[in-house]
Amino acid sequence: MSQQPQHHHHHRVTSYRQGGALRRPSWRHTGPVGPGQNRFPNPTTRPVYPHLFSISATALAKIYENLNHVDALNLSATCKRLHSQNGLSYKKLIFDVQNAADGYITVRQLTRLVACLRHVPYYGSAVQTIAIRHAGSVVGTFAVHADRIIAEILELTTQLSVFKWCGDAHFSTPCPEHTVKQLRLLPSLRSIHLQGLESPNGTRLKSALEELQTTRPNLQSLKHAVIRCDGSPVYWHGALLYETVGLETLDFADKQQTQHNEMATFARSWGRLNTLVLSSTPMAVRSYVDLMHEGLTNGIWTNLTRFSMDMQVDEATLFQMVQLLSRSPLRRLRLVVAAYNRFCIPGFSPERVSDLLQHLRYLEELILDEYNMSSYTLLPGSWEAWGTHLRAVPSLRILTLPLWFVLDDNRVRLMELHSTLAAFAEEVIDTYLRKPNFQEVRFLNTLGDTKESFVAGGRGRGDGYGEGDGYGGTVMKGYKVLRFQQQVDREAERVGERGSYMVKYLGKQSEAAEADMMFWVPSMLAN
Repeated sequence: MSQQPQHHHHHRVTSYRQGGALRRPSWRHTGPVGPGQNRFPNPTTRPVYPHLFSISATALAKIYENLNHVDALNLSATCKRLHSQNGLSYKKLIFDVQNAADGYITVRQLTRLVACLRHVPYYGSAVQTIAIRHAGSVVGTFAVHADRIIAEILELTTQLSVFKWCGDAHFSTPCPEHTVKQLRLLPSLRSIHLQGLESPNGTRLKSALEELQTTRPNLQSLKHAVIRCDGSPVYWHGALLYETVGLETLDFADKQQTQHNEMATFARSWGRLNTLVLSSTPMAVRSYVDLMHEGLTNGIWTNLTRFSMDMQVDEATLFQMVQLLSRSPLRRLRLVVAAYNRFCIPGFSPERVSDLLQHLRYLEELILDEYNMSSYTLLPGSWEAWGTHLRAVPSLRILTLPLWFVLDDNRVRLMELHSTLAAFAEEVIDTYLRKPNFQEVRFLNTLGDTKESFVAGGRGRGDGYGEGDGYGGTVMKGYKVLRFQQQVDREAERVGERGSYMVKYLGKQSEAAEADMMFWVPSMLAN
């Protein structure tokens, strides 16, 4: 018998010394492919797992945005690559002071921050947002000690884009004059939010206004301003809103009436203004009318499309303001018509609202809102009257109402909130409104969130709406928008039948969408 040829698997091992060290053997398979080859996998075929060094710069920046300053610094200390990105740790600086201990700690932190920014100027140029929030009786002491330090920080953060200082509306916070002076000199500042602060008063106010005139502001990049502060409105306008030619959004709260046309002069430079939010006590309404008259009658505010009014006015003043607004391409109007469980606009009715809206030929959305309501308050007039008069506004597409105008106390507690609102919205548009070009019914839900989301610096207690002696705002609940889109049975209408008007719930909205729908709510401190 002839022997079968045997196949031998030959492996050659090559090793040698180089520089006195024994190199690792190089294995090379010289026989046919077989199961034994799997014992020595090829390193080039190993799966490559993502690691920190494969993250793009954009993704890395997003990671840093969701970290607080301390955690961001700790992350930067983990490796050389992240240490080279340490500037991202200083992009957003937030200081939250809730008590005296926090205040002392924060002042020390601010002092160390000044030293750090002076030592490494690159960190200062990386800062884009500074946000300060303080509450309680500590505010006065904190503001006095922190004012000069924050002014130094602003001097070192030349690329700063957003600055927010929100004080406690229930305690008097002295004006941070050094900070205000430095804010005026930041050419890159795009958004400013001051709340709960007190302007200089008495003899100091006159000298402070004179000091502001010695330096010309450099706020050509400012687009968004929220100033809900106490004291002289002329001081805040002169300090931060003078010659701000790029201003697009202004949210201003005022309780003092100024001399004739004193505030109106500032309106002349706001040619790009598209959103105006005004909150006031009755004492200051006249100043606002002068301001609107200057901007609207002289063809300056030609871009104004959104207006919110939260103040108690008489019927004649409201009509005058609407007539002024008719000179603009206004598309969204918010009126606070009820406060503390009662309606605060004299003669408020569907007929009166329709008369006002006839002057606003571009209006697409009407928002009838409330302030500090705690119980169900039915809108005056029947829904049949509301449907008839709103149908007569040709451009109207969206109606927004708070829950307190729709649901009674018992129904609010039902778990089926969405289905209850859907049934109500469908009844309104199908039975009463029947407006083919209508688009949405929206509801403002302030009932489901009792978290203290922000301190409103507009109208507050002691302004004629309720008891109390404070001004500057109260804690308000967070807004949520529930949207129901109109859908029409067009086929039935084509064959001559009465088509059905139905609604579709649009579901949860993104934060950006809700922020746009609630243009009168200022964005607060970042998380």
